[in-house]
Amino acid sequence: MRYCSIEARDREGQPVVERTVIFATIICSHTSNPTVGRFVWNGQAYSLVGASKQRPGSILPDDGARSTKAAFEVSPSYRCPGCGASSYVQCGRCRGLGCWDPTWEMFRCPLCGNAGAVNGTIDRISGLSG
Repeated sequence: MRYCSIEARDREGQPVVERTVIFATIICSHTSNPTVGRFVWNGQAYSLVGASKQRPGSILPDDGARSTKAAFEVSPSYRCPGCGASSYVQCGRCRGLGCWDPTWEMFRCPLCGNAGAVNGTIDRISGLSG
């Protein structure tokens, strides 16, 4: 796997991508079960294209010390494998990722319990080592 430092730019001012795929832990907000999300660089942003269920109690790989600073989005075809939510949120308190659906008025972090309305954008996540 290659690593990304999106802060580097080429002569035309475009981001220089060193890592084209990022895997990150996403916890299902409905079931609290872990998933591993797959983010793929699409030329503009890292898009969450899928996630795979992990068994409850699974030991997930440690989120790497390297975080990736970039734009993040969600593919229109993405659905949480646990509850069917169509998007994800980064908790403002613990920075963990949880699934979220735009029809939900509030988000409650499945990791730390923080709750509130969803706003803003994600510009940095930690990917799984690998």
